Amino acid sequence: MSVFDLIVQNGSVRQVHLMLEWIDINSKSLSETLLMVCVRKVFDPTRRLALLKTILNFKPDINLQDGKGQTAFMSACICEQEDTINLFLRQ
Repeated sequence: MSVFDLIVQNGSVRQVHLMLEWIDINSKSLSETLLMVCVRKVFDPTRRLALLKTILNFKPDINLQDGKGQTAFMSACICEQEDTINLFLRQ
């Protein structure tokens, strides 16, 4: 787990925003993008949506796949996160 993963999982929306100004938004840490980390590891729906909106403002490639060929959208579908699915569909 990278420091970026920890910030997404435990940091504030402001901390994530500040981090995003300095990193490659499409970089993969342990084969996951920040979108994937947010979908898979942030369990509070309100916080997850706020973080996802912040990340999406930086125009990430939402079609990037992990080592298993899954995208963040596919993970949202598997986890039945309707709010996240709707957010991705609006992109």
